[in-house]
Amino acid sequence: MPMPMPMECVEMGLWVDPSSLQESRDGRAGLNEVTTLSTERYEESPVGQIEPKWSNNLLGVHTLNHRGRLTVIDVLQKRWRWRR
Repeated sequence: MPMPMPMECVEMGLWVDPSSLQESRDGRAGLNEVTTLSTERYEESPVGQIEPKWSNNLLGVHTLNHRGRLTVIDVLQKRWRWRR
């Protein structure tokens, strides 16, 4: 599976690399600024988080990707299961 590419955040003038927060138990995803990008080095530093607060049935955000006018967010959602 190909690795997600950093996204350009034009409004802030920086490159952002979305990541899942493996240590996070409350469903947050991380946003990291790419500070060094070359053939020899890659460095990033945390600049923000995405929290699953835009809908009551969301439990977590795993990651996001963005290309052109399309943004895709991978979330964990509460669902009812009917038992037989």
